[in-house]
Amino acid sequence: MKVSVVSPIEPRRPGARRVKPARMGAACVALAALSLAGCSSTPKPPEPVSIRVELSASETLNPDINGRPSPVAVRLFRLRDAATFSSTDYFTLAERDEAVLAGDLLHREAFMISPGESSVRDYQVELDGRALAVLVGYRDLEASVWRQVAAIPEPKAPWFELPEFLRWSRKSLDYAIRLEASEVKLSAPAAQ
Repeated sequence: MKVSVVSPIEPRRPGARRVKPARMGAACVALAALSLAGCSSTPKPPEPVSIRVELSASETLNPDINGRPSPVAVRLFRLRDAATFSSTDYFTLAERDEAVLAGDLLHREAFMISPGESSVRDYQVELDGRALAVLVGYRDLEASVWRQVAAIPEPKAPWFELPEFLRWSRKSLDYAIRLEASEVKLSAPAAQ
């Protein structure tokens, strides 16, 4: 009886070349370098985000000594940091806000609002600011809540990003400012 032994090494095809380990290693290093080169590109600047501020004033806004409602001066700020704004008195902010907040101030808007009035303000902004702040010039400052601050949430990086042509419009960050008789209330958007 004849027994045949099968060799674990297959014979090489004629004309086939054997890859040398040194060349295989060099090819792997080159491939790794090319894949890392894509990571070293400069990151895209953040896209502008929509911020919507809905303001509404009470019918009893800012009563005078006879109880009649009166208009108030309102200032909206977008700030890098709200610490200085939160610790500065009303008159300093009202008279010298740009000088006092110079290092933190990104945007400032001043306007008047009358009792019962509502308005909406839309902004396209870079998310370099960390806080939205409001300052209201109530008649009786000592008995009023004249300042509020709300955080601007940092955008969360998506785990997958669609190509530009497939993206829907970005959500806006919606804030609500309610001006009561002697108190300003600022509500921030829900966490996203």
